[in-house]
Amino acid sequence: MQRRLYGDSYLVAFPGSGLSSKLSGFLHKLHVKEERPAEEDDDSDEGAGGKRKAEDEGLEIGQVLESVKVKEINFFDGRPILSIRASVLASQSLSYHNIEVGQYYQATVSKFHPEKKYITLTINSFVKGHLHIEHMADNALKVMPPKFLGIGKELRVRVLSVDPGKRALVFTKKDTLMKDDAPVFSSYKEVKKGQKVIGVVVAEKEHGYVIKTFGDIKGLLTFEDVQSKLSKDYDTSAFKPGSLVKTYVLFKKKGKGLALTLSKKKAKADPVEDEEAKDASSKGKTIETGHVPTEEEVEQLFKTSKLSTLVKASKDTSLVGTVHKFRILENKESDAYYIVKSVSSSKKSKAFAAIVPKCLVTNYKDSISTTHLEDSEFTAEGIVLDLLHSQIPLVSF
Repeated sequence: MQRRLYGDSYLVAFPGSGLSSKLSGFLHKLHVKEERPAEEDDDSDEGAGGKRKAEDEGLEIGQVLESVKVKEINFFDGRPILSIRASVLASQSLSYHNIEVGQYYQATVSKFHPEKKYITLTINSFVKGHLHIEHMADNALKVMPPKFLGIGKELRVRVLSVDPGKRALVFTKKDTLMKDDAPVFSSYKEVKKGQKVIGVVVAEKEHGYVIKTFGDIKGLLTFEDVQSKLSKDYDTSAFKPGSLVKTYVLFKKKGKGLALTLSKKKAKADPVEDEEAKDASSKGKTIETGHVPTEEEVEQLFKTSKLSTLVKASKDTSLVGTVHKFRILENKESDAYYIVKSVSSSKKSKAFAAIVPKCLVTNYKDSISTTHLEDSEFTAEGIVLDLLHSQIPLVSF
């Protein structure tokens, strides 16, 4: 202990630096002892209690503190802020930057929000997160179970996602996700084609269910895929928000999301494409699998007479997220995608070509057949999901 400061806080010299050293840290009086819950809402009492406790413990100038922990850095004066609280010294994580997706923690219920259906959990004085009703049980719940509403109760939870920059931390308590063998991902880069993804239904969109798993990773499970695996009259209650679903990665867009399927066999298909992806990866490139054309194949497509005049309009990034009507230009049985052309624009110069993976044709009960190809009046409405290889729109019907 180097010296006592105004208000009964302390300046602590680091080991080997001596009392006269400039290398020191700040120890606030409230971090000399544990907080007393009864005094949490009374600042004056808590301050007085901190003073009495510090004096009772006899923190004297020159006293050696056996253990201290740096809880943060005051960048204004470049001095570390210290704590000798027992709970802080024993704490596993002191900041959001120390926390990783998939880690287990003993967290304490500090607050509950019945109207928004989540509770706040604290790991220590500096780190807190939320546990939402969707993650309190494997099945979907309408009401938060009473066992989660006891203030001060400790729960063993697992980190579902963390964003240190936003100080955002989300936990899960679902039994299946609490198991060690549950697939854990921290980013989209870690996800590979064919891998199992156990996630939670968070929304129902026009084309299917949005599934979210560890690392805040989202994917789309189309209605068509569910119907093909189960039946057209499948039990929709199994896909309510909060329901747990086991899926597999059909393909992915780098950093943009996943296309999911219930069929493991379907996800494991196309071994040749997997080898190509492996080769491309070794060259620092990415490939979306055989459901879409490669970058070289797209370049060849634009060299054909049908598409040569559509190159410029097809590279327009503002198309992403917009809805258009399309006419099918080409449908080869050997390809896993359709080549289409927009027909919703009155100006020919605005028309563009696009790729529609056959697995994303969800609004039509039957596959688009040669009958449609022969019908010059047949059009289908679709949304532009992304710009494939920065050259051609990727569309979902």
